[in-house]
Amino acid sequence: MNDPIDDLLTDAGRQWRAAQPDPPEPDTARWTQHNRRWLPVLAAAAATLIAAGSVVLLVNRPDNAGPVVADALVVHDGDIVEASGTVLSLPGEPVRFCAPAPVALGGGGGPEAGCPFYVPVTGVDLDALTYTPLARKAKLPGSAHLVGVWRAGTLTVTEQGPSTPETPAVPMTPDEPPCPAPAGGWKADPGDRTELYNYVDEQHPDQFRPLWVAHPGGAEVLVVEVVTGNAAQARRELEKHYTGNLCVVATPGRPSIADQRKLTETVGEAVGDLMEDHTNGIYAAATGDTVRPELVILTPQLYAKFADIGFTSLVPEPWLRPIRKSP
Repeated sequence: MNDPIDDLLTDAGRQWRAAQPDPPEPDTARWTQHNRRWLPVLAAAAATLIAAGSVVLLVNRPDNAGPVVADALVVHDGDIVEASGTVLSLPGEPVRFCAPAPVALGGGGGPEAGCPFYVPVTGVDLDALTYTPLARKAKLPGSAHLVGVWRAGTLTVTEQGPSTPETPAVPMTPDEPPCPAPAGGWKADPGDRTELYNYVDEQHPDQFRPLWVAHPGGAEVLVVEVVTGNAAQARRELEKHYTGNLCVVATPGRPSIADQRKLTETVGEAVGDLMEDHTNGIYAAATGDTVRPELVILTPQLYAKFADIGFTSLVPEPWLRPIRKSP
């Protein structure tokens, strides 16, 4: 059965894009083919970045951000956009403004190997870029925050400055669990988690959210969120499978492990199919309570593809973002 809210959002997306003119597509041939880069790990609490060969996996993470209005992120010809990134100048080629896409570990391939996803840029003052001493000597990319006009797949710079420092990441899991310490404090021995993970992930995925770990005072506490049923009764069952520190809390109404798996098999698979087509410029994705594709730029064409999937559980995170729309 289709979600009526999802249907409404999808229909609204179709109506919105039907009224939009089609700007020229960016030169997507420069976005080299990469393997699919998402993998849900439902037993993990924190986001993890793993580089192995040419595959980068962004795994399950909690969704702490508020809702994003996707249509406000769409970039049309003539819009003013901004981003921070690296700038690469190669002899005989247009200057590249590189998106922060993950790259394979191991090096090789020259400077362009570190810039797999980019847009052509004009008007950059290469002498004003921020370089590390090694980067300048080796002719590696320098960094900058660029503001400019997006037109016909190229960014024309109107303002240039140092890269904007990233906002310090909020820890994915807090050090303190949402439970008080028991009498006598937390145990020093963390215990073997194997039986607990099997009970939660494999036997009762519809009852629990993914386990996460807190470290109060250096101890290890496994936090179990119960989305259905009685938390006190669930704790008694969990204690049969784990002798270490447990913090069991009720979080009714939040997506369960089973819900997240279903999301991965539906929305996640659909986004994964879009990632296989490198012209879409999607270079990573995270899954959890929502699917969050990371991409170069949200064009009207890509917005249309996302709208067909539905924005209820899909939150695009483009690198180049509009700050002022064209008249």
